[in-house]
Amino acid sequence: EQYIINHNGKDYFFDISDPEIDLLNGLNFIEVRTDKMCQGNYVKEIFISEEVEFYPNPTSNYIYLYIHGKDTSVDLRVIDRDGNILKNSCEQIQSNRKISIDLSNYPNSVYIIHMNGKTVNKTVKIIKE
Repeated sequence: EQYIINHNGKDYFFDISDPEIDLLNGLNFIEVRTDKMCQGNYVKEIFISEEVEFYPNPTSNYIYLYIHGKDTSVDLRVIDRDGNILKNSCEQIQSNRKISIDLSNYPNSVYIIHMNGKTVNKTVKIIKE
C-alpha cells in the first residue's frame, strides 16, 4: 500500500506505484522498499554529472573546458587513441570555471579527456590538427 524511498538518507512516503524523486548532481543513494518487510528492497547508486563544455574542437593547441557546478578541482586525464595516459593531474577550477589544456606538443590525432570530481564525471573526445 505504501512505498518508502530513501534518497541520500531522507525517507519519502508514497501511495502511488510510480513516484518521482529529484536527483542531485553528484552521487545519489536510492533505496526503495514497501511497508511490508517480506517484499524486500531495491538499492541503487546513481551518479548525475555536472555538464562540461569544451572548445575549440578541433584545435591546434589549447582546449578550454568550462565545468559547471561548484567543484573546486577535478582529476583530469588526457588519453591518446591507443589508451596511453599522456597527462594525469588534479586541476584547480578557478572562479571563471575554466580549465585550459595545452595540446600543442602532442601529435595530430584524436584524444580523450576524462574529468572526475565530486559532481563531475565526464569524458570528451578532442581532435588535434
